[in-house]
Amino acid sequence: AGRRLVMINVHLKSKRGDDRIFGSIQPPVPWTETQRLAQARELGVQVDALLERDPELMILVLGDFNDHEFRPPLRLLAEHALNNLIERVPAESRYTYNYEGSSQVLDHVLISPALDRCDPRTEIVHANADLPDPRRSSDHDPVLASFDLRCRVN
Repeated sequence: AGRRLVMINVHLKSKRGDDRIFGSIQPPVPWTETQRLAQARELGVQVDALLERDPELMILVLGDFNDHEFRPPLRLLAEHALNNLIERVPAESRYTYNYEGSSQVLDHVLISPALDRCDPRTEIVHANADLPDPRRSSDHDPVLASFDLRCRVN
């Protein structure tokens, strides 16, 4: 229908180097978070530039953010008109990764307001995180997102 969809796939800095969740240092220090925060700032600048040119642009930002929805990098992106579809997944299903017995969300799907009007649906397929290592195809669960792109943008 002549409309554009911009998709940005991300893989932010890993948590390798952070204090262990259940380690001797409590509370644990997320040393690598400053790098993810810088990456999120740059991503926000890019999203703002796209939306400044076209406020009705459908933008989809997704991937391994290596951080939780309540941590500063994801909170920062919410300030750039991006809605996190992961927050709409029921709490009991809201995890994509399991580290040392701690289920957590590291993978996210963020969308612009125009795409949010296109009946977004999100589901996390628990195909890996609940399995022992030898049976996993990945250490992350896939996240499915669907939209009705026949939607009205304005």
